[in-house]
Amino acid sequence: MAAKKINSIELANSLTVEQLLTAAFNSTDSVRFIVAEDGTILYFNRKAYENGLLFHNKKLEKGDSLFDYAGDTTNDVQKALLHDLQRTFKGETFRMETEIQFGKELKWFETEYVPIFHKLKIVAASITIYEVTERKQNEHTKAHVLSVMQKAYKDKLLKTDAMLDLIDKRAKMILNQSGKSSDTAITKNMKSLYTAILALRNKIAVWQK
Repeated sequence: MAAKKINSIELANSLTVEQLLTAAFNSTDSVRFIVAEDGTILYFNRKAYENGLLFHNKKLEKGDSLFDYAGDTTNDVQKALLHDLQRTFKGETFRMETEIQFGKELKWFETEYVPIFHKLKIVAASITIYEVTERKQNEHTKAHVLSVMQKAYKDKLLKTDAMLDLIDKRAKMILNQSGKSSDTAITKNMKSLYTAILALRNKIAVWQK
């Protein structure tokens, strides 16, 4: 175990910081860019290069414009990208979700913008793009299922409320009749039933909101 640890340290020491960062960025399945304020691409990882070929039929090179890269879809995203870059170069760190159409295929992406500082000045922006299509589809499915369940639940509450309305009327009738009777036990029981019905109807009114 100790020998493995030493070998790992020696391997890390044999690499430059740039090589380590490049290896780390290329090991992720997310797209990564480092860009200048005008959108010039200063760095991109393996996934960005592969996506450039797959979705844009372009070979990415340092010095290319990210606006050209982002504009090669049926979506008008350049304006939003410019706005997001301006926010980043003002020092903001944030994430955005965007739905992008590639041909007939719709995909969801989450983009993280992080300003890169050097000597207290912002010199570049780090942009990391994660595909979250599966997560968004699951969210939509759950929302639909929940909506259907809520509708079915409300329908049952309405039916229960209608049934209670009939019981309510019958209880009032019996209560009026029992009030004229000398049987106080019946009167007390009907009053308790009527009170319970009112309490239940109040709860249903709250649940329906």
